[in-house]
Amino acid sequence: MKKAKAELAQSNHPDGFDVTIPASTADPYMVNILQSVTENLKQIGIRAHIQESDNNTWFTNYVTHDKLGMQIMAYYPDFADAANYPSLFFSSANAEKGGMNGSNFNNREVDAKLKIANENADPKARADALKRVFTIANEEVAVVPIFWPASAMAINNKYKLTGYNAFWYSIPWAMRGFGPK
Repeated sequence: MKKAKAELAQSNHPDGFDVTIPASTADPYMVNILQSVTENLKQIGIRAHIQESDNNTWFTNYVTHDKLGMQIMAYYPDFADAANYPSLFFSSANAEKGGMNGSNFNNREVDAKLKIANENADPKARADALKRVFTIANEEVAVVPIFWPASAMAINNKYKLTGYNAFWYSIPWAMRGFGPK
């Protein structure tokens, strides 16, 4: 917190600033997380205010890229490919109305590496390209991941769990592949 406060003191807003953060009430984590975030930001002089809304309103405002500012969102795998998230959230092509790059991150080298990752069948070439994408995105702080919800379960040994895959969190519970051994 001391380092953050020192950085803010060197910025154009040395005494802090006000920010409104929209949050969808459809995800139980969003408002709770933001309550914690706003308390932390308060310690360095940033006065953050949570603007709760239904998911349709929040998402419409997000994808229009109009006055994005600080945002919070949850996202779960919907495409079983390692280039999915980087393409959605770091591609310059998605930093416009209708796109998911809500930070409006724009970097030519990232776009070139994403092209390699999306168009190349060689796993090493794809991995090398994505490593560079993440290095740049981390250095330029394109997004700030906060957490991934932990999940745990206990299953009686007479049952088995099948079908665990990248889409697990998007599959309704009743269809997730629990059944007798």
